[in-house]
Amino acid sequence: MPVFSGLLKVRVCEAVDLKPTPWALRHAVGKSGSFLLDPYLALNLDQTRLGQTATRTKTNSPVWHQEFCTEVREGRSLELSVFHDAPIGYDDFVANCTIQLEDLLQNGTRHYEDWELFGLALHLVWASQVRLAVALSQFIAFLLSLCTRRNRSCCFL
Repeated sequence: MPVFSGLLKVRVCEAVDLKPTPWALRHAVGKSGSFLLDPYLALNLDQTRLGQTATRTKTNSPVWHQEFCTEVREGRSLELSVFHDAPIGYDDFVANCTIQLEDLLQNGTRHYEDWELFGLALHLVWASQVRLAVALSQFIAFLLSLCTRRNRSCCFL
């Protein structure tokens, strides 16, 4: 199984039309259709916390434009999880997805059908030697554009 080793930069751009889960709505007063989240995105690389965006208050279409950079040794997957910053107790889960770095390395135009997040844009860049995939110092950039839930697919452009 190919793995990624090198410098990984992840730029989290924005999310569009996030939906609160029923659990997030448990304390909501009034119509749930007008409920606004206080979302943030947590990034984990192989079960290790890479970083977390700032919380954007009262929006279901947050714009972050935050960049995270780390040196990776034999990385396999990048997990993105969106949470609602709850005022009381634990933060509420909104959505998540996992990007297998092997899939990105082997085929930059690969389509996925099992994403739960949609409308999330991020920019992945890495540079350095990657086994079986990328020559030393070659830069590869991907713009992830997740499609609507109806389509439930996403693609790397």
